[in-house]
Amino acid sequence: MTQAVIGLSIAYVALGILLLGLMVSTRWPVWVKFVSILLISTLYFVTYLSLGGLQGWPTSANLPDRFLLLATSIQEPDKTTGSKGVIYVWASSLAENMPATEPRAYRLDYDSEMHTMLEAAEKRTRNGIMQLGKMEWILEAESSNNLGRFSEKRKIIRIYDLPDPEMPEK
Repeated sequence: MTQAVIGLSIAYVALGILLLGLMVSTRWPVWVKFVSILLISTLYFVTYLSLGGLQGWPTSANLPDRFLLLATSIQEPDKTTGSKGVIYVWASSLAENMPATEPRAYRLDYDSEMHTMLEAAEKRTRNGIMQLGKMEWILEAESSNNLGRFSEKRKIIRIYDLPDPEMPEK
């Protein structure tokens, strides 16, 4: 991945030199030169902000609907530093009951219930019991007085033990 970053940096330096040459040697109106410099400078920042995704940093995207839980890392909230806490999940999505070829790292907001559940799942994983995860929708009641009305759908994660494989009959 470092080669990709170096390659992109060299490409942008070359593009900047080419743009500088065009700005000096052409008789384009000043506004065209100004707009082109602004566009190239904007591309530098867009690329810089996009490099995190290229380098494998955890994504804030939703977990897949079904996944194989590989590992977790939990950072609890810290009042002294003002950190809200974060949960990192390393998972492989399940498509057609087969895990994806490459796992993905996900970043989730800290939740104490999820912390407890994922900590227990991590222990079971260390004991050799593979864990399956499933995203489920739940409906939350609008108020305790009016249980007939639902106001919000929320996704939660459920973790299950991977069932033992069924051996084919002989």
